Amino acid sequence: MNKEDIKNWLDRYQNQIRSDAEELLDMQMPEVSEELFAIFEKTGSRIEYEEVYCERRKFLSVFGCMTILDSAEKYRRKLEAVIRNVCEEECWALPAHVNRASDLDWRNCVDLLASETANILAELSTLLRERLSDDIHILIRENIQKRIFDPYLSRKPYATWENCEMNWNAVCNGNIGGAAIYLLQDKPEVLNQLLERVCDNLVHYLNGFSEEGVCKEGLSYYT
Repeated sequence: MNKEDIKNWLDRYQNQIRSDAEELLDMQMPEVSEELFAIFEKTGSRIEYEEVYCERRKFLSVFGCMTILDSAEKYRRKLEAVIRNVCEEECWALPAHVNRASDLDWRNCVDLLASETANILAELSTLLRERLSDDIHILIRENIQKRIFDPYLSRKPYATWENCEMNWNAVCNGNIGGAAIYLLQDKPEVLNQLLERVCDNLVHYLNGFSEEGVCKEGLSYYT
């Protein structure tokens, strides 16, 4: 792939983001609810809640990108509304990864999607430091501290994924480390503590690769 191919691909990608933004601009995000969250607990079906969850993150990604690409006020206002809505979610983790019966702190469960949400919000807060309102920056920081950093630092290991040899390790630790780099520059002691732990954990992930370069994902996905 040469430079012209890359430029053409980037142009198509940005045009798709712009098209999605115009389509979604006047639409309300679909709402998550207790009824949707409880479906997995009652039936074992994941798709109903996860489809709505992923559509909500599409709003966050699209308007995050558009606010970076375009200075139009309509995109900034939409992004701030989306961020507020995401921060009002009762739980950032997926129902399939939460045990409400045994975990009193289930609302602050750190899983693949919760950590990813934190990293996206932290990145947007940093890249749009001069464009987003002060209350949005505060909201993002408070939510990530409560939902991600505090639970992660509350015990070691936080969960089995922390030092396992498959992708949960890389995704969760990577997102936590990324969010910390974005948000904790003013707290170097906490930042260094988090990054040292994350880097130690990622060694286990790398050890999970075979000589063929394969990271084993787990047969449980197919059973």
